[in-house]
Amino acid sequence: MERQQMIDEILSFIERHQESYATRSICRQLIGDYPEKMTSETLYWLKKSLEKADHQEIEGYYYLVM
Repeated sequence: MERQQMIDEILSFIERHQESYATRSICRQLIGDYPEKMTSETLYWLKKSLEKADHQEIEGYYYLVM
């Protein structure tokens, strides 16, 4: 699967399942915190962090949410 497609799937999962353990874990690892409310700004920073992550890290997050 392509890198960008995995990133899109991860972000889509996070938007749909904002309270899940996987979402909380990914947020804490990528941005250092889990926000009380998922905003467009939070999703922006998650996307930017995912774009900087290496392929193995993205694969790990992808398999966590799928």
